[in-house]
Amino acid sequence: MVELHLLTRTNKDFSTSAALCFTETWLSKAIPDRALHLPGFQLFRANHITELTGKTRGGGTCFYINENWCTDVTTLKRMCCPNLEALFINCKPFYSPQEFSSFILVSVYISPNVSLNTALQQLADQITDMEQQYPDSVIIILGDFNKANLTRELPKYKQHITCPTRDRNILDHCYTTIKDAYRSVPRASLGLSDHCLIHLLPTYREKLKSAKPVVRTVKRWTNEAELELQACFDCTDWSVSEAAATDLDELTDTVTSYISFCEDMCIPTRTYLTFNNNKPWFTAELRQLRKAEDDANRVGG
Repeated sequence: MVELHLLTRTNKDFSTSAALCFTETWLSKAIPDRALHLPGFQLFRANHITELTGKTRGGGTCFYINENWCTDVTTLKRMCCPNLEALFINCKPFYSPQEFSSFILVSVYISPNVSLNTALQQLADQITDMEQQYPDSVIIILGDFNKANLTRELPKYKQHITCPTRDRNILDHCYTTIKDAYRSVPRASLGLSDHCLIHLLPTYREKLKSAKPVVRTVKRWTNEAELELQACFDCTDWSVSEAAATDLDELTDTVTSYISFCEDMCIPTRTYLTFNNNKPWFTAELRQLRKAEDDANRVGG
């Protein structure tokens, strides 16, 4: 714990990180939260339980969540069984890309001496369940997988850690469904750990910035515009078109072109931008309410 305090005090990369994830912590109920307190961070832990795992040593996972990034954090699930230990938390930060309603962080520890297929299947079932419960959230899965590979069970999840984490092996993984979400940078190990620390740098660009807005034009069918269009049709001599046409197809093209011309003349249009991260349910009324809330927060109302 002393090493962790020194790390966050002397290393800006970790002191400003949104979340710190630790696996195989060896934490048990005999160790109180106050002994693990880290200033500026909230602790969320899943203890190693000998009775459930059948092992007297190892295991345990935890998250430290930076209070400058998020204070609205909910523990969704703790798992502790012979093949798998995991902690699921749901974070709703002060700011996040509009396309994500929250971040579900999953800390995983899979021992090297267990049934990997069983462990991966159990984890995949839980991830699938979370996807169904929180369809608009992004799920980030982190931890010590040893020889396991989650992409066997969930092919749409991408592994973002590309540097060795223990000797020449990549035993610690980070998975999301977002391509190129992070760039991994190795750091010195913490204390007596035989795994090096990994600093994950976000490279994801939110849809608002990565995709150009689409310009759309719509007609405004007001009562006044409809009356003006009707008046235009009433004063039209339709027999001129009938006399000039040689067959039904030509008459149809002439009449529809004339109707479109009248619409363009009589019906006003409105041009607006549609951004790629806009939700169909996020109406103009909701935008006004959100703007009023942001203004109130800025002035401390």
